[in-house]
Amino acid sequence: MPLGPVDYHVLFFKHIDTKEVFIAGATDHPDDEWTTQQARNFCMFLQDGKRPATKLVCDQDTKFTSRFDAVLEAEGMEVVRTSRRVPEMNGFAEAFVKSLKFECLNYFTVFGEAHLRHLLAEYSIFYNEHRPHRNVGNRPLNLVVPPEKNGDFTLEDIVTEERLGGLLRHYKWKEAA
Repeated sequence: MPLGPVDYHVLFFKHIDTKEVFIAGATDHPDDEWTTQQARNFCMFLQDGKRPATKLVCDQDTKFTSRFDAVLEAEGMEVVRTSRRVPEMNGFAEAFVKSLKFECLNYFTVFGEAHLRHLLAEYSIFYNEHRPHRNVGNRPLNLVVPPEKNGDFTLEDIVTEERLGGLLRHYKWKEAA
């Protein structure tokens, strides 16, 4: 077991149409076998949720091998590689990385892979279900129509839900009793 800081690699997929993020996993030793398995997991995720995808944009990392591409291509996706050292070519991914770092990971000292997985799982639930997104009218991704509230309301009509010890918060209308 290594002592001291360890670099972990997080593989995620972001669906451009739905804005939903699927965090495939985290490891300190990503290799061809690991990334290929994560591609299989992602394809199962797409099938379960009926989310069609036609393209996958990824960088030139050597861990994304022909086996990784073959899994995605078998599901009908075209794998598009960005140019080397041009992160702006995949702005959707870069924006998610920035959100993850600045809204979550920068506030923690991560004590191992299990702790990192917990943080990633909690953040992905927050991101996909509760976090307001500017490109969908400042609403959470799963909120199709904002609830209508007619008349007056008080602060008691609103409840706060928290994740990760209060770091991630969202507000919603109190359920009718």
